[in-house]
Amino acid sequence: MNRRISLRDILSLAGSYLWTIALIIAGSLVGAVLTSALISALYGLMAKDGIHLMWDALTGEGPAALGLPVQGAGYSISWTSIVYTAGRYLAPVGIWAAFLLYLAHSKTSRPILGILGPHYGSNTLRHFVLGLGLGCALNGICVLAAALSGSIHLSFIGTDALGLILVFVCVFIQASAEELAVRCYLYERTLRTCGSSTLSIVLTSALFALLHLTNQGASLVSCLNIFLIGTFFCLLVAKLRSPWSAFGCHTAWNFTQAVLFGLPNSGVTTPFALFGLAAGTAPQAGFAYDPLFGIEASPFCGMVCAAACVALIFYARSHKLVPDNIWQDKTTPSAS
Repeated sequence: MNRRISLRDILSLAGSYLWTIALIIAGSLVGAVLTSALISALYGLMAKDGIHLMWDALTGEGPAALGLPVQGAGYSISWTSIVYTAGRYLAPVGIWAAFLLYLAHSKTSRPILGILGPHYGSNTLRHFVLGLGLGCALNGICVLAAALSGSIHLSFIGTDALGLILVFVCVFIQASAEELAVRCYLYERTLRTCGSSTLSIVLTSALFALLHLTNQGASLVSCLNIFLIGTFFCLLVAKLRSPWSAFGCHTAWNFTQAVLFGLPNSGVTTPFALFGLAAGTAPQAGFAYDPLFGIEASPFCGMVCAAACVALIFYARSHKLVPDNIWQDKTTPSAS
């Protein structure tokens, strides 16, 4: 049963959401500065004058500062593009640092640390791989629909196995940092206050969508789709009791569209990709694709994500999976 939410609860929730945004911003800024300095220094060992060129690229000027293709102008599998792409995804390591430091020093929120380890729920290697498979499959379906509908034409760019591994690790850091902030910390804080897993999923997914509104090409459709994607990630945490599944799913979703297929990842593109838009072709807006924001701003993506959410809910019910409440000694148990 859900307990009645008081004005004090509402104010507490507002504080948690503002604090989440503050930690994300602070962690992102600090992480961006530190990782840009580190990546630039390492790149300086590879190229003459590389330090300031990579610094300029990562801190504002973009890939053009390195002579790399910019959005819509092609791709590159050079180590310069690999290092730049890795640097773009590495900055959210600051979000990890900010939240872990806070959770370690907060008596109220410290129990959230417990859901990150291998002894919680379904946090297993199997469920992490399951998450990777789900993210790759769901995103791949959307990309396939965009290609079959004629909105995009893809061609093979090239490959670098070591580069793919390096970038994958950095994408994992970026995706899991967002999951830590929204689906772990904020979801659990909301659940502690309102006692309802359903309301917690809706509220945290809404914030996740709003955080993407400043991305290039953001629209009402993209906002709704990001909400649905966030809901699916949150259901993995709430229903399967597996943050690791959400880490894997989010990582695979971003890696599939941005690195495997060279498409915009929530409006952001990177030069390093395995496949990409074929030379001489231009992406067309359609039911399964948006040229600026990518597949995530298409109606088809919304349908796929909605279907995935419904399927996961029915799976949880058929297997009698009950959402966990780590605060059950302090609040009324959550209702699914």
